[in-house]
This record gives sequence, structure tokens and C-alpha cells, in this order.
Amino acid sequence: MKRILIVLLTFVLTLGCFAGCGDKKSSESEQEQSQSESEMLSEEEGSSEAEMRTQIEITSPKGEVYPYIDAAREYLESSAGSNVSYYLKGSYKNQQKPVILSWESNLSSFGVTSYKVEYSLNNDYSSAITVEVDGSKNEVELFNLFKASRYFVRVTGYNGREEIATAESEFTTTDLGPRVMNVDGINNVRDVGGYITESGKRTVQGLLYRGGTLTPSDVYRSNLTEEGKRTMSEVMGIRSEFDFRSPSESGLEEGESVIPNASLKYFTLNGYSDCLNIANAKRLFSALAVESNYPIYYHCTGGADRTGTVTYLINALLGVSEDLLIKDYEFTSFSIFGERNTQTGGYANYFQSFRNKLLDYEGETLQQKVESWLLAIGVTQVEINNIKAIMLGEEVELSVLHQAEFVKGEDDSFKVYLNGVGEPTDLKLDGNGVAFTVSNDTLTVLDADMPQFEVGDVEGRITLANGKTVNFTFKYRMSDTVELNDYMPFGENDFIELNSLSPSVEGSTAVGYGKTVRLRLNTVSKSGTLGGIYILVGSYGIYIRGGEIRLAQRTEGSAPVEAMRNTYMPCDNKIFDGQNMVLELKVDLSGDKPVITVGYGTVGSLATYSYTFPSRIGSEIASENAKVYVGIRTDAYDLLTIKKK
Repeated sequence: MKRILIVLLTFVLTLGCFAGCGDKKSSESEQEQSQSESEMLSEEEGSSEAEMRTQIEITSPKGEVYPYIDAAREYLESSAGSNVSYYLKGSYKNQQKPVILSWESNLSSFGVTSYKVEYSLNNDYSSAITVEVDGSKNEVELFNLFKASRYFVRVTGYNGREEIATAESEFTTTDLGPRVMNVDGINNVRDVGGYITESGKRTVQGLLYRGGTLTPSDVYRSNLTEEGKRTMSEVMGIRSEFDFRSPSESGLEEGESVIPNASLKYFTLNGYSDCLNIANAKRLFSALAVESNYPIYYHCTGGADRTGTVTYLINALLGVSEDLLIKDYEFTSFSIFGERNTQTGGYANYFQSFRNKLLDYEGETLQQKVESWLLAIGVTQVEINNIKAIMLGEEVELSVLHQAEFVKGEDDSFKVYLNGVGEPTDLKLDGNGVAFTVSNDTLTVLDADMPQFEVGDVEGRITLANGKTVNFTFKYRMSDTVELNDYMPFGENDFIELNSLSPSVEGSTAVGYGKTVRLRLNTVSKSGTLGGIYILVGSYGIYIRGGEIRLAQRTEGSAPVEAMRNTYMPCDNKIFDGQNMVLELKVDLSGDKPVITVGYGTVGSLATYSYTFPSRIGSEIASENAKVYVGIRTDAYDLLTIKKK
């Protein structure tokens, strides 16, 4: 019995131990499970946070990008001397194409409402351009990127004002070709800067732009829109518009540009070789030397020929290689304005003639030859240095813009445009103190205050209130210009009319060779398709017909005839059709061959040409008998009015 009780007691104690041990193990197991679940939950939350940080992935652009059409890229990648026509695969409107910035995102499940896209040349985004994009979109077009530049990109998603996620990337724009601009309403717009010179320096971008007309053109379908105006004013920051056309061709008065807050200035030019002959080229390059004029947008109508010629000259002066100059000129072929080829076709003849004439100037390199040409037309060395300094990001010398020459007996005053250099306190011309006035940033010396100098260069020095000085040089000469008041039979009238009953007139007094004859032509009425206005001094002069100024000659007692038909100077027909105009003509017989100089336009802004006859003619009218002759072809013109003054 005792044994049975001991066994039962042992069994009960064993059961109790089992029960107690099981509860303990169960508690430990529950704690372990709870800890495991907590760790799993923590991992899931961490995984969710990591997933949130990578919800946006920028997929493009990557690496190097080319912001222009593929055909243009193929041409730019071709070897030097390639014929651009091989790469033209149809007609084009504009050369640029957008760089597409795109991203992938699954933020729609998190209520994304918008994306903020930032792209910047700085990795801290301190100068970023920002674009707001609707939350349903995943790409944006980028235009007007600087060439050869590294861009940093950031895309941020928002739910209302709350930032959800962000991603960053970067890409590089190509160094190949020009920086192509997108300006709504106009075409063929490019940055002139951005090229590496042969000295290893890169020209500054964002200072000088070229392109087509800003105002309506039926031929080229141009018309700057309000969005285009905003781009030119706010993005490009244009301060000056330089128009290479005449006011009659443009239809706008000088002064207020269609670009907000910009000033319009005319520098009437022709393209190619003719650009090298025109006095306005001097004015243009002097204006390019004034830092306060920048940023500048310059153009003609198409931005191809006159504009292309000037761009070639500017970049050649800066030291850009000729291969790059030619490809930049021919890049117009990928625009609405059509092919511009330096090797084949009509434009090749224009271009080669221009290049050959430029190569006649002194210098071992093209850069030196352009500099020699600029010096020859009156651009000063300081101005040349300042153009280079501005476009290479270097410090400029103080300079002013001024009249190229002062003609005693013809000019009422001499003007110096101060361009914001400071307040002048003293002026000396060849060491002589001279009285002056200042108004609207322009220093003026009246004719009465201008000292008498020897004909030639006069050195000027302006002392400023800050103690600095500005030096300049201009040409001084006595007037050789003859107004016709005393040489033509005006009588009591203020004008002479040529018509079918009286088609020609000859001066009452001999002018003689070597003087500049100034005619003021008030009205020309055309009635036919033929042409013909003859203007001569003595035996030599011009024949104006069909948009050309040709050479003419006559012997004693005979009617004038056209000479050297294949030698002509282009002109604007509008000037000879109902417009007030000044025409100047000078015949120089100091050498063995007659040299004729023609200028037309307005006083102080003449398009000027000089041509040499192959030889003097027999029965030449002597200088003491050389009178002014003006005549019209009556089958072409009804009326020509010559004004007295």
C-alpha cells in the first residue's frame, strides 16, 4: 500500500512538472514569435521606404545629346570638305530638335499631382531652369541648351504641396556644330559663340545671336510670336537688334525693336564680296566692340547670306578654323531658307569670290587677314581687341563709338557716343583743348568749335570724372562734296523734272573730276519693264537698271552708253521707286585708269562701292569741261525729280 502511494505521488509530481515546463516553453515561444513578427514588420517598412525613394527613375537623356536633326548631325560628323548637298534629305523648317527628358514612375498610387523638373549647369541647382509638369505626364522637351556643357537634372514628384519622391541624373550636350536656338515664329536662329578657336579658347555663348527676320515675311513665313518675344527678352536677354537691311526693306523705323526692351539699329549691308566694300561694315564692327550693346541679335531677311557673311568674318577674327566656319555657314541648308553650298551651285560662286577677295589682305592666317581688312575700312585696333575680348570673356579696354571722319564745311558737328563709359570732364584733339556738350550719353563738338587740322588722322583723348581716359582716332578732311545748287540749271526752282519731253539735263557749270557730286533724287515713277537712269560726271558714271548699278561712259558731244555690262553693283530697286534718296558719285582720274566711287542711301549712311575702268576712253571730256549729266530712258520712267538741297 505504501508502495502504491509513493508511485501515485511520483506520477502527480511528474505531471505537474510537465505542465509547468510546457507553460514556460510556450511563453518563450510566443516571445520569439512576437520578436520575429516585429522584425519582419520592420523589414517591410524599411523595404517600403526604400521603394519610395526610388519611385522615379530618369530614363533619358543619357550620355551625349545632339539637339538638332539627324541629317545635320551626319553632315557635322563628316570630314572637312564634305559637300553639304549629299546630306540634304528633303526640305527642312528648322535645324533644332528638342532633347527629351523622360522618367518612369509609379507614384500614381501615392496620389502624385505634379512633377517639378529642374535642369542646371550647376550641381547645386542654384541656376536651374524649372518646368512644372502635370502628374499624368512623364516627359518634357528641353530647348536652347548650351553646347559642350554638362547638365544636372532633378525630377521631383508632389502630392499637392507634399514632396513624394525625387531622382537625379545628368547628361552632356555635344561640342559638334553650332548652338541652335528655338524661338517661336522665326527661323535659323543660332548662337554665334561656343566654338573652340585655334588658340584653344572657347568663344562665349549667350552674347551674340544670328537669325532671320523678326517681322512678317510671306516668303519665309516669319513672324515673331509673343512666346518668341519672351524667349528673346527673358531667356536670351537681347539688348540690341542689328538689322542688315535698309529701313525701306524692313519697314521699321530705327530705335524701338519688336524685342521687348531692345534697341533696333540699322547697318545696311550686302552679302559676300559686296560686304567688304561697304562703309557700313565699319559702323557694324565698331558697334560690336561696345560691350554695353550685348547681348546682340543680328539678322537680314533669311539670316543666310548677309548674316552668314558677317558671322564668317566675326568667327574668323576670333580664330575659329575655316572648316568650322564653312560648316557653320552651310548649316543654314538644314533650315527653311534652303541650301547654302560653298562648293557647287550659285551660292558657291558668291562665297568663293568673297573668300578670294578676303585672302588678298595682308596676313599669314585667315584671322590676320580679317584683321587687316577691318583696319583698312577704319575699324581701330582697340575696337578689334575689344571684339575679341568680349567674345572670349576677357576684360575690354574703355572705348567709345564715334564718327569715322569729320568733314570741314560739310558736317555740322562731330559726335562721340560714350556707351556708358562715364562722365567726360575734358576733351583734347591732337593736344588741343576743345569745347563740347554732353546729352543722352553723346558728346558733341560743334563745327564752330572744331580746330583747323591738317588733312589726316586726328588723335582724341577724353578724360573722365573717375580719372580714366579714353583714346580714339578719326579722319579729318576738307569737304570735296559738291551740292548741285551752283552747277545745275535750277534757276528759281527747287527741283528739276525729267520726263518724256525733257529726258535729260546737263550742268550749267563744269564740276571737274576728283570731287564728290551729291544728287538728291526725290521721285522716280516706273511705267515699263525696261530700265535706265544715267548719271555721269564728264565721261564716266553709272547706269542704274534692274536692281543693278552698272558703269557708263560718253565722249564729248555724245549720249551716254553702258560700259562693261558684266561689271555691276547690286542695289535696292525700292530706293529708286518713290523714295527720297541721296546718291553720291566721284570720278578719280589721278591714275592711268578711271576709278569711280558710288554711294547711295542717306547722308551719313551710304552703301559705297568703287570700281576701276580698264582704261581711259578716247575723246575723253577734259576735267575743265566735265559737267554733271542726268538722263532717263523714257520707255521705262515717267518722272525723275532732282532736288536742289
